[in-house]
Amino acid sequence: MATLTPEEQELWRLTMEHSPVGMALMSPDGRYLRVNPALCEMIGYAREELIGLTFHHITHPDDLLDGVRLHQGLLADSAASHRTRKRYLRPDGTIVPVDLSMVLHRADDGTPLHFMTQVVDLSEKQDTELRLGLVERQMVEEQMRRRAILDTDAVGLSLVRSEEHTSGLQSH
Repeated sequence: MATLTPEEQELWRLTMEHSPVGMALMSPDGRYLRVNPALCEMIGYAREELIGLTFHHITHPDDLLDGVRLHQGLLADSAASHRTRKRYLRPDGTIVPVDLSMVLHRADDGTPLHFMTQVVDLSEKQDTELRLGLVERQMVEEQMRRRAILDTDAVGLSLVRSEEHTSGLQSH
């Protein structure tokens, strides 16, 4: 493994600190070693609270088994990188849907050193998708309601223009 120059170390530090994307360095056993402000803000933990916790502590219970399998799979795979969607739980109990990218960095002899993770909050996207789905369902229901009225109505319908709308078209 190549050692970083002081300039490269400073660039890495600045990237981590100022990235709008959540970033973390995790131990092979899943403990948070370093986290950036974006991740802390996203999942609602102070840096000091998060350091030392494992991903088990913040992963939604319904996603935990998949997370453990992913973690074990990455440790067993020599080309260990993965991207998935999962949910984190904030300390107040709210759910944060995320897109998680993980890469396992290994020593030259293959020993796992640490996971580098990037986390994107999908809350806004998910809210937008839910709102769009609701609007779409409302439109379909309205179309079905109108179709039902037209299909059951025995009276003929016609479109008639009012005089005030056509008066400009008539010659005097």
